[in-house]
Parts: sequence; structure tokens; C-alpha cells
Amino acid sequence: MSSMQQAEVQLNKVVEIFSTKEFPNFVKKAYLETEGKPSENWSMTNQLIQMLSNTSDSRTFKAWQEVGRYVKKGSKAIYILQPSVRKYKTQNEKNEDEEKSYMTFFATPRFRIEDTDGKPLPTHEPKTRPPLMELAEKWFSSILYTGTSMGEHGSYSPSQNALRLCTHDEGTFFHELAHKADDKNGNLETKNIDQNSEAYADGELVAQLTSNVLALLYGYDNTEYTGFYLSSWSKSKDPKKIGRKIMKVLTRVRQALDLILKEDELIQKEKQRKSITTMVEGQLIIVTEKEKQIWEKNTPKALREDPNWKIDFGTKLLSKSKKVEKVEKAIVGSITV
Repeated sequence: MSSMQQAEVQLNKVVEIFSTKEFPNFVKKAYLETEGKPSENWSMTNQLIQMLSNTSDSRTFKAWQEVGRYVKKGSKAIYILQPSVRKYKTQNEKNEDEEKSYMTFFATPRFRIEDTDGKPLPTHEPKTRPPLMELAEKWFSSILYTGTSMGEHGSYSPSQNALRLCTHDEGTFFHELAHKADDKNGNLETKNIDQNSEAYADGELVAQLTSNVLALLYGYDNTEYTGFYLSSWSKSKDPKKIGRKIMKVLTRVRQALDLILKEDELIQKEKQRKSITTMVEGQLIIVTEKEKQIWEKNTPKALREDPNWKIDFGTKLLSKSKKVEKVEKAIVGSITV
């Protein structure tokens, strides 16, 4: 089997699961379980191919050697997609030579961690997943909860930068937030869009798959309508081109998730910074060893080394200079990581 034929086989694996109810879970696993691994920077299509091979970490033979591991004898490689630009010459309408190019793919081998042995890999702590309403309040000019007029659950208005929700369902909120992220990434067509167009269908599918992953992250399940999105979208596509269409959709999903989670992480860090600033301006009782560790971890280095400040863990009291004022109540709840 040629490298290009092998690439087609791998892409077909993604196509086969695309319309199944398990697809959102595969997308979630592909996105989350590659954190801290080389495949974190792969395309989501290749991450899915890897997950379908029952692994979340696969690397080249040499890459495993570099981290002190070796591929077991007799192990078979899995294959991911490697893009390749092919150029060719043709003649235009004026019979002049013209060079054009097209994108194709060939398969490149990787070996699963399950098929290696050697030094243990360092552990990677997953990112925390804070609530997203603060992000929505930052992104949208207005967020309105209104009644429904035509059975709709919610909508995003690009022209007014407004989020309208007709339900308290988290899935709807995630769906419309995903539209906004897709728009901020420059991928969402918003001008004179026809609801029967391919561009509209692509945008809806991106939003739904993104919302599925977000919902699963926060312990919800909004996959009830996803089967409809997937089946109706698939039926409208040319079977010969659907593999590439799926790749484009998954790229947009990945970009939307990255933008949402990274920007929300910045919001949470800023909240934490302000919380710490508030704490050091007054007195604070440190009541447990864990809170002591949290304090030392989060207090800016310049402040920790300032001789005007000290933490007397004998009396469990943070004080300024030698003047000690007892605090009647510990503000333990404001110490957050």
C-alpha cells in the first residue's frame, strides 16, 4: 500500500465515526488527553486518528529514544496524515504556461506509548476549567434572557455583538459562545448569510461540536441534537470531498476551543491576582499548612522578600512591620489557586 493510499485509509476512519453519537466524546478526548504531549500541537484530525488507535500519545522511533524509551520488538506503527503541496504546470486561456498547486496527504508512522518501554514520562497536570460566563460578559456587548418567538433556544447577533438566550440550558449558552469564538477567529461568515447555504451549515456544526466538548468538560451532556447536525450536514456533502470538509470543520472547532479556554484562563488569573493584592493590603490569619503553601506559592516574590512584611506562623497571623492587629475572622475563602 502506498503512503497516499494509507493516508486515505486513516482519513476514512474519521469519516466513519463522524456521524455516530460517539463522535463528540472522541473530539473531547482528542482535545484534552493530548495536553502536555507532542500530539497537543497536531491537527485535531490527526489527534482523532491517534485516539482511534487506542492511544493518546504516539511519537516517532527517534522521539521515543530521546525521552529514554524504546519501541518494543514486533510493534506495528500507526499512521497519521502529513500534508504535502504538489505543483504542476498547465496552460491558461491564453495558452501561456502557468504553475498551480494542490494539497495532498501522505501517511507518516508513529508508535504508541503502549508499544514502548523504558523511563517513565513526567506527569502533566490538566488545566482547570473555570465557568465561562465572565468570558461571555467580556466578549458580548449585551447578554439578554428573553422569551422564544419561533421555538429558538438562543442566537448570536454579530452586527449588535449581542447574545440572546431563550433558555437556561448550558448547551445553548456554549453553542452561542462557540459562534462568537468562531467569529473572533475570522472563520464565521456573517454577512448576508443564507440559512440554506453550506457556509451556514458549517458554522452551525462547528458551534455544536465545540459546545459538546465544553459541555462534557463541565459535566453536562448536550449531544441530544448533535446527531441531527451531523447527519443533515453529511447528507449535503459530496462523498468524495467529505474527508477534507471534516478536516476543515475540526480545525475550526480546535481554534474555537483554544480561544475560549485560553482567554478564560487569563480572566481567572487576573481575578486571582486581584484577590492576592487585596489580601496583602490587610491582615490575614493563616489557619492551615495547606493555606501557608498556597500563600507562599501565590504571593509575588518582591512582597515575600519585603522586610516590612512578615508571616508569623507561630501565631498564624500576617502582620505589617511589628505592629500586630488580631483579625477576628480568617479570610480563608479568598485564598484561591
